[in-house]
Amino acid sequence: MLGSFPREPDGPLAGGVETVMTVLLPELQMMADLTVEVLTADPTIRKPETDRWRGMTIHRLPRQRMGHITFYRQDRRAMGRLLNGLSPDLVHAQGSGMYAGAAIESGYPAVITMHGVISREAALAPWNWRGLQQRMAGLYERRCLARVRHLIAISPYVQEECRNWSPAQMYGIENPIADWFFAETETAPTGRVLFVGLIRPRKRLLDLLAAWKEVVVTRPHARLQIAGDDTVAPAYAADVREQVRAWGLAESVQFLDALSPRELVRYYRECAFLVLPSAQETAPMVIEEAMAAGKPVVATRVGGVPHLVEHEQTGLLAEVGDTQALANAMNRLLEDTSLRARMGREARRRAESRFRAAAVARQTRQVYDIVIDDNPENSAK
Repeated sequence: MLGSFPREPDGPLAGGVETVMTVLLPELQMMADLTVEVLTADPTIRKPETDRWRGMTIHRLPRQRMGHITFYRQDRRAMGRLLNGLSPDLVHAQGSGMYAGAAIESGYPAVITMHGVISREAALAPWNWRGLQQRMAGLYERRCLARVRHLIAISPYVQEECRNWSPAQMYGIENPIADWFFAETETAPTGRVLFVGLIRPRKRLLDLLAAWKEVVVTRPHARLQIAGDDTVAPAYAADVREQVRAWGLAESVQFLDALSPRELVRYYRECAFLVLPSAQETAPMVIEEAMAAGKPVVATRVGGVPHLVEHEQTGLLAEVGDTQALANAMNRLLEDTSLRARMGREARRRAESRFRAAAVARQTRQVYDIVIDDNPENSAK
């Protein structure tokens, strides 16, 4: 399996791909007919490294700086050489960029899981160096998806986005959620609202603060907890903290460090609901985790979010930038304990049938058989 894999798998994770890999890999490894190895590119190392995690070998290759300029040519070649040495029956890439390109070009039966629509996210990026990187990544994503034969779509939204420009056979398999998120949670009244995610412009935290300013007018004891890495977009993170100060919200807003999945369970358990005011999302792991924990969600009606949050059933949806609607939704759930409990029960019921890691692994294993059978000339490698 190719993809972003953390140095500390039990610590804080950087995004959905790392989370999915740490949940899915052990489930696949437990299958008697599978041997799983992981290949990841690491910008912090200068020479290849190998380590072990839960019985699996983790191959780490140095990641080239500014690789987007050449569409990751050196990284793809290095991964190709390593794959030739391993001679796998199948290559599964997590993500639709560099790892997807390496899988497609490997010559082995390949499937990719598309986690985000990079071109959509890039359209929201600022016109700076980081924005250029995202736009280059979006172009390369289109190139990969035009060539891939098998694609796992984590949301119907992915299928909708790709239908007109990818010939791939698509398989709808949603993200796996670790079992510990399904533990029973409290339904007692609580005034805590939780945001989980990277502190970056696409998450629209300034919109959330504008809405929260309205909430605390009538609910001064409510608390907003923001859990996420603030190093990805430090200037934006600084703006968020300054806005908290300028609006006098310091007593009602708590910034948490980036948390590990197991640490996050506590905050899901203690919150009233999750809030996610993003401008673009595909299938946010945090929404699925909140649903597994039996919590409703207040979110924006973007991307694949409506495929997860059904308005008035498992949460409440607002339009991007409509801070008054966001405030109204949060006030409504903070006020109505019975509504929160009903939505939380329904969210958990749906999560049980859709996100259990063992079930996702079984579906993924079935796709592997299809992919290998579709490439008989390569499976003998």
